[in-house]
Amino acid sequence: MHFSSLDKAKSSLEPKQAYFPLEFFDELSQAKTLGELLHSTSFWINQIFHSDRVSVTMQQDPNYLSLFAITGNKAIPIDRPIPIENTMVGSVFSQEKLAICNDTSTETLLDCQWLAEGGMMSCMDAPLKSEGKCYGTINIAHHDKGHFSEQDARVLSSLVSWIASQIRVQKQVVKMETLANIDTLTGILNRRAFIEATKLINNKPRAFDKNHALLIIDIDNFKSLNDEYGHLGGDEVLMAMARKIQSLKRKDDVFARIGGEEFVLLLGDISEQDSLHLAEKYRQAIEDMTVLFNKKKLKCTVSIGVSSPKPNDINFRDIIARADTALYNAKKSGRNQVARWIKGD
Repeated sequence: MHFSSLDKAKSSLEPKQAYFPLEFFDELSQAKTLGELLHSTSFWINQIFHSDRVSVTMQQDPNYLSLFAITGNKAIPIDRPIPIENTMVGSVFSQEKLAICNDTSTETLLDCQWLAEGGMMSCMDAPLKSEGKCYGTINIAHHDKGHFSEQDARVLSSLVSWIASQIRVQKQVVKMETLANIDTLTGILNRRAFIEATKLINNKPRAFDKNHALLIIDIDNFKSLNDEYGHLGGDEVLMAMARKIQSLKRKDDVFARIGGEEFVLLLGDISEQDSLHLAEKYRQAIEDMTVLFNKKKLKCTVSIGVSSPKPNDINFRDIIARADTALYNAKKSGRNQVARWIKGD
């Protein structure tokens, strides 16, 4: 690995031709959420550099970076935390300098070894820095050794400053909107936040593969529970259920309360069969849960409807409608069970 010196004379090698599609700048400038911005960034950087993999990391705590978007090769999966120490991406983040690795197989840095194991033999990482703050990194990889040049470094450097400024603006917006997006009782996302999350799938379908699923989770006989223990007892059950799912769910899945006793869980990068297994895991965990209220032990169960994308879907509302139908069937079949949408329902 070497840090690129962008102020030195241009390489005598013939530079690769980079192009800057207008859609790239237009799409990023119009991004309405940080997630949309990061997914669009990884998609377009991959197009511009003709690479095999692009990822975006951001700092989550003092010791680790987290992957927030990936396009292409999954040599480093999105749910794997990346240490800042002993990694190339960590060095780029800490020193705020672009770096190139021409042969990942010879590096001792942890992330370079992961890339090499996944067939990515060269990489280039750049810091996302704006107004004196580094928010994370952009990481580009290719299967060929020595793929990235100083000319590539200049091109990437000219792009990351603008991308980082867009991230800074989005983070300011996120900070202001956080309270508006949180359900005050349970502390998880509310209906408004969930609708915003689904707009990314509606408007930028290429940012997602088709391997996602939706769970609609509804507490069984919640009105009877409220009638017997009062609204405070019902609130305790809602909060306990939300805490339980929140503790079990995968990091990047979107969990929200959309009204009353109804919750949704948007699962990413998952097969339909695995989504059913997860739904059953959550159902069982709620059935096993005990809620203490006024020296009484409250129990509850949930019914869960599951749906996945279909080729003819027009927008995300189609998935919601199928999951809602599956939930209705779970209730009709006796409650406390998981049901998936079946054609003809």
